[in-house]
Amino acid sequence: MFAKHIKGLEAAKKKAQDSKTAILKKVADEGLTLSENEVAEIQELDDSIKTIEVDLKYYRDASVEDQASAEPIDGTTEKAGHGSRQGQSSVRVVTPNLEKGVMFARLVKTLARAKGSASDAIIFAENDAKKTNDNRLLNLVKAAVSPATTQNTEWAGALTEGKEASKEFIELLLPATILGKFGANGIPSLREIPFNVLVPGQSLGGSATWVGEGKPASVTAAGFFNTKLDRMKLSAISVLTEEMVLDSSPAADLLVRDTLIAAISSRIDKDFIDPNKTESARLSPASITNKGVAIQSVGNNSEAIKRDAVAMHEPFIKANIPTDRLVWMMGSSTALTLSLMTTPQGAPAFPGMTPSGGFFLGKPVIVSSNVGKMLILADAASILIAKDDDINVKYSQEANIKMSSNPEDDADAESVSMFQNDMVAIKTDQHINWSLARSGSVSYIKEVNWTFDDGEPVK
Repeated sequence: MFAKHIKGLEAAKKKAQDSKTAILKKVADEGLTLSENEVAEIQELDDSIKTIEVDLKYYRDASVEDQASAEPIDGTTEKAGHGSRQGQSSVRVVTPNLEKGVMFARLVKTLARAKGSASDAIIFAENDAKKTNDNRLLNLVKAAVSPATTQNTEWAGALTEGKEASKEFIELLLPATILGKFGANGIPSLREIPFNVLVPGQSLGGSATWVGEGKPASVTAAGFFNTKLDRMKLSAISVLTEEMVLDSSPAADLLVRDTLIAAISSRIDKDFIDPNKTESARLSPASITNKGVAIQSVGNNSEAIKRDAVAMHEPFIKANIPTDRLVWMMGSSTALTLSLMTTPQGAPAFPGMTPSGGFFLGKPVIVSSNVGKMLILADAASILIAKDDDINVKYSQEANIKMSSNPEDDADAESVSMFQNDMVAIKTDQHINWSLARSGSVSYIKEVNWTFDDGEPVK
């Protein structure tokens, strides 16, 4: 019953072994050592071989058991006779496990390499499938391009089967951002809502009073407003070399994936916390600190740090916001300094604080290098967020890219020709928006210079 499938698995195993031998022979003939890309490719082939060997063991065992329990051929009908002779085989495609986001990166590379041509993209993907015995990329490319046209550079939004690859990439992207760290590892979640839906916000806190029988209830001042998160598009441009796009090694796939993640996460983080980032109507949201309460730091030793922390809590207490759902956001150097501070007796000055986060004065901490010298305290439940799970991707090799984080206002920024420098520009678009649902729900210090009590690290 399983003879045909076993034969196919053995052929796939031999093909992977031959590919591995070819790489090793090429390097040996050149008298060189294995490169990083070659090591990664061999490791991927080894994983495929191990997977095939496991399957072979089970199918061979099943084949032996099947032979022991073989039944006479049923020749009562033509269909029954054919089934008895051929068996009912179930072929399972053996594919190596890939890291999250790698398939999305391969999709980006294939479409960029094809320069927007659907037919070329399918040819490249078919060649990849023949080489790797893996049809996943081919299926994604076929789903991503429109069969009615040869030009379709905005493709990821049209994914059907490719939605899974896009979703995987988003799942990898979000933890790399500040807002993506909310709702994980004991950190309270942001308040997620759909786009274009009115939700109530609160500008003043209300209060309750005791009321006697038959007496009127007192009216307390409480300000409410409606807010809506429009669908806004955040774009990030990553510049890749043409060699990187053409390189089919696993290491190149990871590099492309990480380059895309770095470009998108850096832009999201900057606009999420920059106090100078104001709202542009129907274009981009203000940062959460733009209307936050700015606090002036009073010093840099452990006692002064505690006074700074008390001052940062005051806006929340004044606005009647529960302090048990507050979250700290700080830079890597600030977190490291706090975790190393000690009391005169040698005990940790801030127990629970670690270089990677933990708890600072009983509140969970988000650590990100994009925060820099800022220190932010926010009520997670007062931050509204709306986002899509899809990322749209566009490509160009003819564009001139202005190398600036603020291209509209930077007239002196250098422009680089993608064609002249053999580079490819990848533009990623994601629909995302955020807003504060309540006044007084964020406080921040723009720059902290906290150090050890004596001003210098202990030697």
